[in-house]
Amino acid sequence: MAGINKIFISLLIEGQNLEVGKMVLSEHRICFRYNSDFLQTGPNLSPIKLPFNGEIIAADKKPFEGLFGVFNDSLPDGWGECC
Repeated sequence: MAGINKIFISLLIEGQNLEVGKMVLSEHRICFRYNSDFLQTGPNLSPIKLPFNGEIIAADKKPFEGLFGVFNDSLPDGWGECC
């Protein structure tokens, strides 16, 4: 069964949907690249760990199990789970 190996990241700001970039699973590593249009108009999402440039950036394995912190923080967690 094939899994998801590429997702497009977007951000809704003041009713406008901005294409932020693309995240790809490649050789057991998660990589991200900002969309060139977003680099000209969008905010820097994670200045310390996700450089605001057009380069492909691979996430560190820790501390977020191979995911960039800014995206890990958007995932559901134990808060609000029942039982």
